[in-house]
Amino acid sequence: MLPSIGYFRLVPLHSFAIVDSVEWPDIVLKEAGQETTVTDLDSVVIAGFYGANDDLVDTIDPAGDAIYQVGDVVAPRTVVEAVHESGSSPESCE
Repeated sequence: MLPSIGYFRLVPLHSFAIVDSVEWPDIVLKEAGQETTVTDLDSVVIAGFYGANDDLVDTIDPAGDAIYQVGDVVAPRTVVEAVHESGSSPESCE
């Protein structure tokens, strides 16, 4: 178990790992050809490559509810920027 600091808990970082299988709350990662099992998880944050992808926006019929672009649809983001943006006003697709 990793130590807690106030309300925050230190978490392990697995750079360049691929999720091989999930049996919640455990996951198996592949890192540099080796399998690593991470157990007793509360949550998982998967951060991929930086690249905007608005393909889905182009296929959704905007009739009805408003559609808002956030995250990588607007522009490539880091996890920190995406979390910060989640509390901001979204950009409308209209």
